[in-house]
Amino acid sequence: MAHYIIAGGSGFVGQHLQKLLQGRGHQVSILSTRKQINKSNHIYWDPTVAYIDPDFRCQQGILINLAGAGVADKRWTPQRKEEIRLSRIQSNETLYQAIRGGQLNVQSFVGASAIGFYAADNKPHVETDPGDQSFYHRFASNGNNPVHAWHN
Repeated sequence: MAHYIIAGGSGFVGQHLQKLLQGRGHQVSILSTRKQINKSNHIYWDPTVAYIDPDFRCQQGILINLAGAGVADKRWTPQRKEEIRLSRIQSNETLYQAIRGGQLNVQSFVGASAIGFYAADNKPHVETDPGDQSFYHRFASNGNNPVHAWHN
């Protein structure tokens, strides 16, 4: 049985992933920005201030980051695009610091922030395919993506 930590696990995809993993016998911890959730596996975090409940520690786990401002929640104004961008940077940076500081010890990291990197052409794509020139492609392809720092 593996221990999965899902950041953004109280969102649409995270809820379904949690059920799937628990159904297969895995332990699941949810990092959630919603303080009012009163479940034993929900851990409060606030990526805007780089905070994860200090009582939560993981000695061995698989980290999945689904956190970030919802892409379909509001109109994509310049301000909303910045909110979407910052939410992904802050969540990844908070997780990175928790790993570096020893709060989280993970064997694997999986991150997903939205669809829309590749052209909408109904063809299957692989990671080496070029993206379109959308907002997400430009964000994920340049130095604004903090996950690139994890490779160093």
